[in-house]
Amino acid sequence: MMPATAPASDADLVLAFQNGDDSAFAELYARWRPRATAYAVRMVGSPEEAEELVTEAFVTLVEGRFAPTGSFRSYLFTVLQRKCLDHLRRRGTRGKVLPLLAPEPVEPDLEGAIDGFRDRRRVEAALQSLPDEHRSVVLLYYAHGLASREVAEATGLSDQQVRSKLSYARKTLKTLLEREDP
Repeated sequence: MMPATAPASDADLVLAFQNGDDSAFAELYARWRPRATAYAVRMVGSPEEAEELVTEAFVTLVEGRFAPTGSFRSYLFTVLQRKCLDHLRRRGTRGKVLPLLAPEPVEPDLEGAIDGFRDRRRVEAALQSLPDEHRSVVLLYYAHGLASREVAEATGLSDQQVRSKLSYARKTLKTLLEREDP
């Protein structure tokens, strides 16, 4: 039996792509498209618009024959975050309701399932109420696991500004979520 080979790292795939291996980019796309789409949906509120923005971000990377200085993940989210914010500015409005991205497993306790659904809807609504740049920082940091320095790189902010936006967002979300249901 042949030993299993470890999947190529993002850095290896970027290097292979830069050396002309288009299949390396296809692998990066397959690896990162779901996470990029989840981020974009939560930013713009529409799965269709999110898919378009993710495609645009990857096209931008291909056309530029990109050369990320940091991780591919932070480079991708830098491009995507800017596309989302530009899209929101052009649209002039933010989506009013964010769809739930992953359904919770069905609980045997119907009352518990309903409460869980309500809690998730409240969190999504509270996230939506944040200013675009604050929501972007929260999603990049918490939902997509970027370190604060990577969020700073992706957003063009300083690390201190990222931490400040995270602090503001946490306080705002806490206040919103502690309020009684309407």
